[in-house]
Amino acid sequence: MAERNSFECPYCTSSHVDRLFLASLNLDTCACLACGARWDEDATTGEFRGRAASASAFGLGDWGVGRRDT
Repeated sequence: MAERNSFECPYCTSSHVDRLFLASLNLDTCACLACGARWDEDATTGEFRGRAASASAFGLGDWGVGRRDT
């Protein structure tokens, strides 16, 4: 399996990803703007830490997903 760039979605490989850093957990919680997937990564290593559920306390909710900057 090819190594994934830590700045792209692990599901669709898009680089259009919003990230929210949670310092107390050293965790990046991420949302893909292309496919809507959500996941968590270790902020230091970029290691995949799991898929975030939309109801998760660490999920981004509606933050970023589908946002259109005008």
